[in-house]
Amino acid sequence: PNKRWDYCDVPTCDTEPPTAPSFCYDYTEVLNIGPKECTDTALYRSIKKVFNQQRKKSGAADCPGGVVREIMALTRTLTIATAHKALQALCDNALGEAGTEAGNS
Repeated sequence: PNKRWDYCDVPTCDTEPPTAPSFCYDYTEVLNIGPKECTDTALYRSIKKVFNQQRKKSGAADCPGGVVREIMALTRTLTIATAHKALQALCDNALGEAGTEAGNS
């Protein structure tokens, strides 16, 4: 397995996805994305952009493991491949919910 800091800061992350991972930065703004732009790749790029912007700020927290560790922590996955699948599932679920709400209006 990879090193623990790749995923989160608790020892069980070597064998299981983290249940309560910590994040270096706030990614709330990444979720403000339109339905056409909501893909795993678009979310990955948006998270990476926010990560890079925030780490360049004066006094920014050190973030061991970089953006890959952040994305795996955000998606609670152990590999970047499963993180991409989780990001796509997030988009698919959001689009499904939006369609259901639109049908109920």
